[in-house]
Amino acid sequence: MYGDRIILGGGKNVVEGSGGADTFVFKSANGNTDVIKDFSAKQGDRLEVYNSGFGSDAQFNYNASSGGLFFGDTQIAILENKPSYDSVSSGFVRS
Repeated sequence: MYGDRIILGGGKNVVEGSGGADTFVFKSANGNTDVIKDFSAKQGDRLEVYNSGFGSDAQFNYNASSGGLFFGDTQIAILENKPSYDSVSSGFVRS
């Protein structure tokens, strides 16, 4: 089942996908922290980042205790339901 493609940025966004495999897209670090309410690798959700906005060798980190997704030292999102590290890393793609 297909889900939503949600473009993040341009402000502090609070988003929730629909059923199915949602793609949460980060085009660049905009200085705001977006909130993703329902990331689920089991449903096939993805976190997509654009190389043009972050660089092809950009380092991303995820803190499963806080749900924080970081680009370098900058927090770009909170995964509110705090999925496991493995489920987040398996759903991470670059464009």
